[in-house]
Amino acid sequence: MLVARLGELPKNKETVKAFRERVLTLERAFRNYTLLEADLSREALDGLLWSLLEKVRGKEGLRSAQASGTRRRYGRCESASVLVVVGIHASRSVFVLYYERTPAIDQHGKPPDLTRWVRKELHLFPGAKRELEVLRRRLCGRYPGLEAALKDLKDPPLLVEAVPRGQVVFLLNPAEEATHALVGEALFPVREGEWGHARKTALEAPEEALAKLLWEKTFLGALPPERVLALLQGEGDVEEGERVWKLARLRGL
Repeated sequence: MLVARLGELPKNKETVKAFRERVLTLERAFRNYTLLEADLSREALDGLLWSLLEKVRGKEGLRSAQASGTRRRYGRCESASVLVVVGIHASRSVFVLYYERTPAIDQHGKPPDLTRWVRKELHLFPGAKRELEVLRRRLCGRYPGLEAALKDLKDPPLLVEAVPRGQVVFLLNPAEEATHALVGEALFPVREGEWGHARKTALEAPEEALAKLLWEKTFLGALPPERVLALLQGEGDVEEGERVWKLARLRGL
């Protein structure tokens, strides 16, 4: 983990060099799907690391980038190298570096996207967790209803980003998954679908598609579908949504 002033790149180049040396040692043990193909020099790997750090540089929020192994020669290969860098920017900038030789490669020879998994594990790093908590407090400041809702929970979720749609605010965890939806002061958990929680990009869908998601995956399914749609269009009854949430809690759902 690396720390820098907000919006800047880390100054501690020795930590980057130590990480580079560990990765370089591991990379030289493989022939296929390495990060830099034939050029396994310190200079090339250094360039890759700093280019990824630059990509995730920012002044607020989370950014992530991944470099994955490429084929050095033809033939079957069961694993590939993956390098992930995540930047968390709140009161300061914190960077997390992660390298793995992963066995999962799809039919096109492409390694998996590990950024989502790494972002889910950021809370394990104390420095990163502190910045995530700052983002959550800022989110509560922007949406007072969220702060009120979280106070009632014994184990509040770590929510760091919001996507408003009408009278509904979709709330995202560090992995950009929409795990909750806020209506007034009612915080509705969003159940996972077949492929997990809806991602941030899915929240750009038409209102009808999001209404279907809320109706099927939250307690808002107790309402007629057209009333859920009205909330997304900014013309719904927020108090009715809050009543549905309170009733669900009374029933212990």
